[in-house]
Amino acid sequence: MVVFIGALAAIMSTADSVLLSLGSLAAEDLLGRSRADSDTTALGKRIAGATMIAMALLAMVARNVTLWGFIELKMELLVQCVPSFLIALHWSRLRARPAAWGLAAGTLIAMAGLVLGKRIAGVHVGVIGLAVNIGIALLGSWLAPRFTSRREECGRAATPR
Repeated sequence: MVVFIGALAAIMSTADSVLLSLGSLAAEDLLGRSRADSDTTALGKRIAGATMIAMALLAMVARNVTLWGFIELKMELLVQCVPSFLIALHWSRLRARPAAWGLAAGTLIAMAGLVLGKRIAGVHVGVIGLAVNIGIALLGSWLAPRFTSRREECGRAATPR
């Protein structure tokens, strides 16, 4: 019983840390609030609380999902980050906006798998979302205008013709 309670305490501590980190990230990075402001901490805690309530409601609605189902969903969502990292390492033209739109589309498709079922024509919905994600990131970056750096612009202006 003591081991079970210790494991449960470790899980709850980790979940609490993740929620507080998410709230801090949303308040500071996404909303642009100052870290030194005490209202930012309160906003981060409110965001964490709202997220916890939303996840508790989702857990009550999706009662037929098993622990293994949540692990599959987690992997389907994590795989959506792959294009942003791997393509950016090997292709300098990957742009942030198409990569973000691809990530959002792939994540929505993977989440739809929770509602519609795990497979479409025998393929995991997360893999379909990954294909859409990669397509949007690559096509959007390829169609985006090529930006020049300030150094290149200054160099062209200073070069006699």
